Amino acid sequence: MGSGDKLMQASALNNLGNVHYAMNLEEQAAEYYRRALAIFQELGEVHYATMTLINLSSIYRSSGQPQRALDCCRRALAVFSEYRDRQAEAATWYDMGLSYRDLGQKERALDVWQKSIEIAREVGDVVTEMVGLVHTAE
Repeated sequence: MGSGDKLMQASALNNLGNVHYAMNLEEQAAEYYRRALAIFQELGEVHYATMTLINLSSIYRSSGQPQRALDCCRRALAVFSEYRDRQAEAATWYDMGLSYRDLGQKERALDVWQKSIEIAREVGDVVTEMVGLVHTAE
């Protein structure tokens, strides 16, 4: 199978993960995301692999696995920082705050939400800024 075919396969797996997640079939969605992630990484498709990590973090967080979600976010944040994707950084810091909150680490959650808000303001991402502000006010 050529790399173009593998890329299409990984994209299809990621899309199947999205569909299963929307249907609240989190275990199946996670499996599709993990399979997609492996192919994206094999192909060196950093952007797609990182977005798939974010998808996995959502699954892990919603299924009561905040530490695994946090691990995915940390891996994604390293890539977003390296590529200077500030908007994705802001959103990922926000996601990390949710995981810290779910782990019972309220102060750490507040710290990372503040980081998210600062970056969101820098890049003009009003949605991420707003949800960060909402969570810091809770």
